[in-house]
Amino acid sequence: MLNQAKRNGKNQMALFDREVYDGYLRRLNIRKLMRQDINDNFKGFQVFFQPIISTKDYTLIGAEALLRWGCEQYGNVSPAVFIPILEESGLIIPVGKYVMWQAARTCRKWREVIPHFHVNVNLSYVQMHKSDLIEDVEKCIKEVGIPPESLVLELTESGYIETDSRIKSLFKDLKEKNIDLALDDFGTGYSNMRYLKEIQATTVKIDRSFVVQALKNDHDYNIINHIIDMVHSLGFSVCMEGIEEEDELNKMMETKPDMIQGYFFGKPAPVDQFEEQFLHTTSFL
Repeated sequence: MLNQAKRNGKNQMALFDREVYDGYLRRLNIRKLMRQDINDNFKGFQVFFQPIISTKDYTLIGAEALLRWGCEQYGNVSPAVFIPILEESGLIIPVGKYVMWQAARTCRKWREVIPHFHVNVNLSYVQMHKSDLIEDVEKCIKEVGIPPESLVLELTESGYIETDSRIKSLFKDLKEKNIDLALDDFGTGYSNMRYLKEIQATTVKIDRSFVVQALKNDHDYNIINHIIDMVHSLGFSVCMEGIEEEDELNKMMETKPDMIQGYFFGKPAPVDQFEEQFLHTTSFL
């Protein structure tokens, strides 16, 4: 509890809380186990893929790579739990490379079936701050043998964009090398228009939470309509996330997104299952 007292400010105290302490010990143990797995050729880590569907003809055009991790002691651990631990410890850097290479190799294989297939890889701001991202991406693309436009880097909204000139320069370098960027979780932050300008993303992904609100009332629905019109006027594409039911699809298709991603079309799946379920599907409707 000493660390908690320090975080509260000088001359502060914090009462011992067994539940908080047990949670702290659990996170420490998860970090230790993940470090061991990383050193053991990424044992326990796996990359799942969720289909991304074109709204033009409801065909498969891409997939988002999603990291999964489990161990004997804890079973399958939620990404909401283990990803912050990876970021806090810096382990996200080697794991991020692992995901990017796995995704790139898979994309190369699937492009033999769908020539213009692309794969989206989530990018942590820790990777941008503490690794040579440009070098890592260029090396991956060259050695795996995929075109730059087949790898899309997804970024979530963050205040870092407004304050860090190094990251702004990084975005510029990625664009110059034809590496596309996607702005993820759009609608959950507080400075979206600023981010669109700074990142110049080719794709804006509308978050599920925003979609849910738009389905409940006309006000939020109209906001999404205006956002999509604005994004299209800038020459960018829109991917609607979190579509789970047919009535949701029918309603949100009226806003004219370019891509759809959600459980209605498919849940994240390992490579073999993805290939069996989705890769040779001619139409998802």
